[in-house]
Amino acid sequence: MQDGHTLGLAGFVNSRQPVAAVHEIIRQGRKNLTLAFHSAGLSAEYLAGAMA
Repeated sequence: MQDGHTLGLAGFVNSRQPVAAVHEIIRQGRKNLTLAFHSAGLSAEYLAGAMA
């Protein structure tokens, strides 16, 4: 994944969220991502909190 890409997240609210993948994206410092997701959850909140 590179800066500026579109990221689609799956899972349902608090189960089966790709938290490990999101953690790695944040760790790498990716920015300007476009986020598409079905329902809110921790993964989207983590990305928003990291200003990704």
